[in-house]
Amino acid sequence: MASLNIFDARLRITTRIKDYYYFYRKGELIINNNPKLLQGEGRIGSYGDLLKSGRRGDKLTPHHIPSNAYMKAKVKNYTTNQGIAIMMEHLSPGKGGRHRQTLSYGKFPNLNLSPRQALAREIWDVRCIYYNQGLYSSKIRQALQEIIKLNKSTWLSLFKKE
Repeated sequence: MASLNIFDARLRITTRIKDYYYFYRKGELIINNNPKLLQGEGRIGSYGDLLKSGRRGDKLTPHHIPSNAYMKAKVKNYTTNQGIAIMMEHLSPGKGGRHRQTLSYGKFPNLNLSPRQALAREIWDVRCIYYNQGLYSSKIRQALQEIIKLNKSTWLSLFKKE
């Protein structure tokens, strides 16, 4: 039996039929037939450290939270490798993967959002991706909570409450 999950984030639709997940990105149907966490998926740290820990062909890539483009626009002397990230599935070569489903993948950031709003939006987006694929576990929840803490401790003045 098919179930349909609709998540209203830029009209992204995710459909689950047995163990195959389909979603639309920029009008193109993407198929993800890997509804399980990959080894190493959900690890967190700086983008640079996560990139070094990976290897070619592991189907993982670090995903910046908040997005790299947002942080570059908001933080003086910020570098890509300093950004806080989580390892996410990213099929390469090819299409699909959870990383490509994120709202910030390949898009210009909304600089009207406060840093706290941008962080919350990206955390919620990643949570929904894992939830919709039946992969939102205590491991992913703890990783997302740790991302919030790391961002707040790394960029003290940026994420302080106003």
